[in-house]
Amino acid sequence: MREEDRLRRFHERRRSATECCLTTALRIAMIEVPILINTVEPNHHPRLDDQRLHLAVPTKGNRSQSKDAQYHSFQQISTASMSDKRRDAYAPIKICPDITMTHPLLTWAQMAAYLNGGELIVLADSLMRRNAVQYRYGIQDFADLLDALPQKFRRRETCEKALLYMRENTDSSMESRMRIKLINTKMPELQGLVVNHPVAISESKTVYLDMAIPELRIGIEYSGRHHAEQWESDEERRTALTAINWRNFTANAETMNDEAKWSTFVTQLRLAFLEQQRTDGQTVASGDAPLGG
Repeated sequence: MREEDRLRRFHERRRSATECCLTTALRIAMIEVPILINTVEPNHHPRLDDQRLHLAVPTKGNRSQSKDAQYHSFQQISTASMSDKRRDAYAPIKICPDITMTHPLLTWAQMAAYLNGGELIVLADSLMRRNAVQYRYGIQDFADLLDALPQKFRRRETCEKALLYMRENTDSSMESRMRIKLINTKMPELQGLVVNHPVAISESKTVYLDMAIPELRIGIEYSGRHHAEQWESDEERRTALTAINWRNFTANAETMNDEAKWSTFVTQLRLAFLEQQRTDGQTVASGDAPLGG
């Protein structure tokens, strides 16, 4: 059953104003749900039951018991904590009479208690995808949200760090996870990856690389498709890039999840960096610290 249908049926039984939040709000907004923390960790809320509806209430005293729903009070991460002039920008969004959903940007901040640092970045990327279905934001929108919220709330530092690493115009969560995994290798060349980089392979055709290091003419892409037609297309793409002195590397979920295969992939990248640097006679500046949990 669709999340919206579940929510409507629940509301019909309760007959009271309902604001959905967290994963329920994400699904209603057609935003991909990131990977939740499945254990209780320091500075996180208890594990989120993703099989239930999640509803927001003003205070803890308003929380009810239900086998179908879990109630949450976000007093610090809500419009109630904002100044009057900022409140309207993040007001709940109406779905139908008496049913609303938490604003997607506020949902992102509220989800921080249930995600590690990497998945919080993945969720932010999902809210900024170039092919977003309903809601699409930019990095400045996240910065404005944090400016509107209190200076102290649970996992605010994680949200602020995510602001440094989130990127606009990505295409998939796996692409975002791959970018984060690459950044965490600590290789200086990978700290400034450019997302969705255009490369003209002829006078009439431009391709967009998932990630690139333009100064070294190196592209890195996530491949989640395995059928023959796509393989042929990827080969043609790689050949065209090679012809203009670009190197293009692809990895898939198996590469990312297998330690030995990932190590080999990273080694191949490192060698390519050295080769391209020797060819161009240039060096790359050192990067930032790795992402935390």
